Amino acid sequence: MQDQDCNCARVDSDCRCGLGGRCLPDGTCHAAECARLGLKECQCVKGKVPDILTEMGMCGICCVLPDSTESRCVTAQTAALETIAAAKVPFPRDWPDPDYRGPNVSINICTGPDVCNMTYLRAWSPGSVCVTRNMVGVCSPNGLCKMDYIVPRSNVYPDIMNVKLKSSNKCCEILKPVSLIFISIWLLSWLIK
Repeated sequence: MQDQDCNCARVDSDCRCGLGGRCLPDGTCHAAECARLGLKECQCVKGKVPDILTEMGMCGICCVLPDSTESRCVTAQTAALETIAAAKVPFPRDWPDPDYRGPNVSINICTGPDVCNMTYLRAWSPGSVCVTRNMVGVCSPNGLCKMDYIVPRSNVYPDIMNVKLKSSNKCCEILKPVSLIFISIWLLSWLIK
């Protein structure tokens, strides 16, 4: 669900949007890891390409890699490495997002024979909250960020309201300890005068 607005005057990958997202020229909001490579974000699927997140069983960001025949949804690390190998776009300096502070893993990205940079990818441990496609989810044990739509089994709110209404209709209410203390202090001060 890419429903966050791109409200910048100049809509490009420097324009921030959503939950750690950046804008593409078409005005859609995608994860910074993808948008800064000119790619769209996709829902991760358990991949066959080994990378650090797959090995660690963690949740992360995935991007759509357009191939000649069909598109593939791959992790941000794989997308970065394949983008560098294909040299389709110049690799962005400070990729993916130098301002991100949160759960992450560090990886080494090499853009040339002797040019490597340590960078950080957003990553979440199983059981913790995660973000995918501008939505908050829960990282599953197999490393996929799942949206948990929890629907209560019954509507308990009316029952709670019923109890409050019944208790407020009592003819006499018991004084609370704070009220008793206040009354005691007032009586003592009155007696001392």
